[in-house]
Amino acid sequence: MKKGFFLSVIAMWMLSMVLVSCKDDDNDPSPTAYDDSDQVYATQGDENSCGAYSMAYYLAKTKQIEIGEIADKAKEFYSIVQFDKNVGFDSYSDPVKIKNEIAKYASKAELKMVKNQSTDGEKLLGMLAEYLQITDVTPIDNIEGALATNQFVIEIVVPHNQVDLENPTKNTLHYVLTFWKNGKLYTRDPGRGTEVLRSDFIDGTLKNWNFCEGGIFVTPK
Repeated sequence: MKKGFFLSVIAMWMLSMVLVSCKDDDNDPSPTAYDDSDQVYATQGDENSCGAYSMAYYLAKTKQIEIGEIADKAKEFYSIVQFDKNVGFDSYSDPVKIKNEIAKYASKAELKMVKNQSTDGEKLLGMLAEYLQITDVTPIDNIEGALATNQFVIEIVVPHNQVDLENPTKNTLHYVLTFWKNGKLYTRDPGRGTEVLRSDFIDGTLKNWNFCEGGIFVTPK
């Protein structure tokens, strides 16, 4: 009986070690390790507040606010980050203002943009940065290669399958929150409030977007 009991204890100990090892192997080092992918976040509605909502999504993802607080926090951000009226971009969010404001909730916030602009979306972002005289931009090859596993990017996209380079200021731009999870890039879109693979937007599974390969890179505290 004693020998059987001792063997049972050993077996239970070995099983517990296996379970702990499996748990450790599954751990994602990024702040998105907890899984809220089945939860729908508050959405921007009819407002041009996607930048503010992406900021609030980042706070929810890093557990700085509760999911139920997203709409109120986005409204607060939106009152701060809109373009100045003299710029001529209506009520959209200014990427420089987003960077400066979200930096208060992070260890670092940087504007980054692809250096070798080959697609229409990438060229458009370069033209707009020049138009807005934004010079404090770190060049990157692409978002996938530049985004660390513990970072988020408030990404700038053209939410259509066409880009008008002849009239760059006439294009509709959109902000989304992109991050790593389980070795893949995921995007949470303020227009939907849901979280999906970033590639679903590239291949047209959900909607055929033009990615600009730039945005505000945020490193959590």
